Amino acid sequence: HGRSGAGGPAENHKNTLELVSLQDRKREEMPARDADDEEDRLEAPLASSLGGEPQRSDSFSDRSVWLSALYVVAGVAPSWILVDGIFAQIATFDREQPEGLVLATYLGAVSAAANSVVVPSFEFLQKQLQWPLGRWVAVMSWAQVGAAAVAAATWHVSVGGCSIFLYVVVFWATLAGNGQQLALLPWLAESGESGRIALAMAGGQSGALVAAGFAYVQLLLGGLGGPSLFFCLIAVSMAVSCAAIDAVRRNMRLTKHQGGAFFPVAPLQDQDEEELRAREELRQCDRTTALGDDDTSSYAASSTTAADSESLVSSSPSSPSGG
Repeated sequence: HGRSGAGGPAENHKNTLELVSLQDRKREEMPARDADDEEDRLEAPLASSLGGEPQRSDSFSDRSVWLSALYVVAGVAPSWILVDGIFAQIATFDREQPEGLVLATYLGAVSAAANSVVVPSFEFLQKQLQWPLGRWVAVMSWAQVGAAAVAAATWHVSVGGCSIFLYVVVFWATLAGNGQQLALLPWLAESGESGRIALAMAGGQSGALVAAGFAYVQLLLGGLGGPSLFFCLIAVSMAVSCAAIDAVRRNMRLTKHQGGAFFPVAPLQDQDEEELRAREELRQCDRTTALGDDDTSSYAASSTTAADSESLVSSSPSSPSGG
């Protein structure tokens, strides 16, 4: 920054005074409040709009309530809702299927067999696939939807006096129904959402009430649609739960990368955009001020160096002119 030749220190000193004057004018233009408090004030509305704090608006009065409901719905699919639904229709199966009254016993035995192999099977697949727990939750939940669809289409089919498809569906649904303990709850704990475990468990336990409610309404309507319509309703309920699980997974990813819960998100208003621009201007001003402080130190150091150099030159002895 220093200039060589006579008048260099004076020029540096002048530049330093001009820079200090510019910094003083910038500080006078800033609000009287402390800079940190001002930045906090500007960031508060933005953080609220991004989910850092519940923001009350016309569309979403309380985001925490919406998020809690989301976890409850997400807990429905990876649960025993389909197994409960099958046994809610057992009276119809006893009348229609060739096994008769012993069908419930056979179905219970198949479910017990599935429970005995689900844990080692899950551990083996996890070692082979190395899937994250969130993916396991989604896969088990969609497997339940597929099993319900198969049950709706094949519950009345028998081969050689055996309701083979009902046995397959019960085995399938039992494996997937263990998803709550094997994947859902560990996933929430691993993701730092342990406070939501109770909500997800409540959703899972409500699956029995959902199945019983569908069966009771169908009974009041004179058995309208039979087991096929019943299992279709169960499949739709679990598909909604799968959508909630997907929303929870996206919310977790956004929370991890952005630092705020994004579900549900209200669009940024004009005021929020103005606050964002004001915050960026404030940060730019802070960076300019910090850069000015560094330049001031550089100018001062340059002036000192130039002055020392001139003093050294003036004090050095002259070279002899002769021999």
